[in-house]
Amino acid sequence: MCSITGIYNFKNNSNIDKIVLENMSSALKHRGPDHSEIFINNEVGFAHNRLSILDHNSRSNQPFKKDGKILIFNGFIYNYLEIKTDLLEKGYSFQTTGDTEVLLSAFEEYGPQCVHKFNGMWSFAIYDQKDSSLFCSRDRFGIKPFYYTLIDSTFYFASEQKAFANIPSFSYGLNKSRFEEFVATGALEFDQETLFSNISQLPAGHNLVLNKTLTKPIVKSYFDFTTKPYQGSYAQAKEKFKDLLKESVNRRLRADVNLGVTLSGGIDSNSIVSMINPSIRENLISISSADPNDPLSEYNLIKDSAKFYQIKNIHVKPREESFMEQFRSLIRTQETPVFSTSIFAQNSVYQLAHESNLTVCLSGQGADEALMGYDLFIKKQILNKPLHFILSPNSWHYLFKKRNPKVESNQILRKAFHSHYNHSSNALDDLSKISENMITKSVLPSLLHFEDRNSMQYAVESRLPFLDYTLVLFVLSLKEEWRIGKFERKKILKDTLGTSLPSGILKNKRKSAFYSPTSSWLENINFDSKQYLEIISKHNEFLKPSTHKDSKQIRFRKWSIANWLEEFNVQY
Repeated sequence: MCSITGIYNFKNNSNIDKIVLENMSSALKHRGPDHSEIFINNEVGFAHNRLSILDHNSRSNQPFKKDGKILIFNGFIYNYLEIKTDLLEKGYSFQTTGDTEVLLSAFEEYGPQCVHKFNGMWSFAIYDQKDSSLFCSRDRFGIKPFYYTLIDSTFYFASEQKAFANIPSFSYGLNKSRFEEFVATGALEFDQETLFSNISQLPAGHNLVLNKTLTKPIVKSYFDFTTKPYQGSYAQAKEKFKDLLKESVNRRLRADVNLGVTLSGGIDSNSIVSMINPSIRENLISISSADPNDPLSEYNLIKDSAKFYQIKNIHVKPREESFMEQFRSLIRTQETPVFSTSIFAQNSVYQLAHESNLTVCLSGQGADEALMGYDLFIKKQILNKPLHFILSPNSWHYLFKKRNPKVESNQILRKAFHSHYNHSSNALDDLSKISENMITKSVLPSLLHFEDRNSMQYAVESRLPFLDYTLVLFVLSLKEEWRIGKFERKKILKDTLGTSLPSGILKNKRKSAFYSPTSSWLENINFDSKQYLEIISKHNEFLKPSTHKDSKQIRFRKWSIANWLEEFNVQY
């Protein structure tokens, strides 16, 4: 896990500005504190910050060069050993023991088709010195980020958008339509667009090609979620599901560093721990967000799980004063307004992981969308009518439960609410379509954004067993009633692993992977303070005072938006 940064003057022969490249890379040093290096060859420059997971030897440092090709890579190819075996049989030799050289050799052998052989998370760029071409790719789910901008026939790319502030002619512009969608739904990912008008992203499951003959990058999809209906019995499906999940967990244990797992009182994280061999669990540390004194916290369930699995558990209790003190830095970490205190709780978990010398953590992220674990699916069963696919855990629907006239008191919030909440063309009737949409558009991409930024802020590699693409495709091929029974979420997961989990886990109906007392914290914020009123007043175009007093939640959102506009000096 690392950061990648690059500059490619694809339509002119001007040399790379080394200082600009170094400054862009330095802004992302937190993602890879173990080694930093740059490569410049006339019109192209690559920079890499390494977080060393495999083969700590300097021979695996990046930019990695082999046979006239230069690679910078962020992520992990979990099946690198299997690919390496195939390449050895084809006559390839290797000087390293990690996945980086395997990736580059696979590209040498298979070209762009190599991505179909990868099981993992990645964003990478390969420069071929023979024809001065650039090939870039992002993993199937978009777990690892890849942002870019074009300025005067120069292609700049980076793992995080904050790197672009170091380009002399660059300033952040507001993508107003996407911003409205974000405010209304909580969605952060929009295929190629971002909240910034002049920054694009390589979409999940896409490749990008750029060379001297092109005027702009060519972006093409290499993956979709089309599946054929599973033909076996339910008993066979449970067995295959268990095998795929176990294989996924085992592959994500491949590392030369200390391992941990984020643990809650829910079935997802507990299922992951249950799949880990007891001999490995002996050295495993679980990390949680919990408050022993709060009855709404899952502290007792977490404690019981740790005892059941015989693993060490450490927990952090998110504090309101820390949230307020670190709020601006949290916005900088996420590169977006922050509307939920749970994002801070997750950030605190990864900070504790870092302080506990953990470099890799397995997480239960990604189970709810494919296995229909949200209350939304139950509501669909009850209501038996189309639902709006834009709904997410961060949406107005979840915050206000029903249409609230107070939401409409503010210009930007009112427009966003009307534009995206009740748009009939966005309604989906089929549970499977809702599930796939959550995976590709409305929910999971945003959660992956939070996960990546929070973990990498502290140089921790987060690995997500439920997002092994073979597992997800298998789950999507199953009958709906096997994923969600009659008002029963994640049916196949419970039926397959229920007996191997602590008894209290299956009975727990709450969903609070990263505990934080949002309501009480918001009640204690003084939104009439000078600090609040001053920053709001600077952005009246979006945040004009209401004709009546806004709710605490609305005022918190306004404050977050204003802080984001200030932090990135967003031009609108």
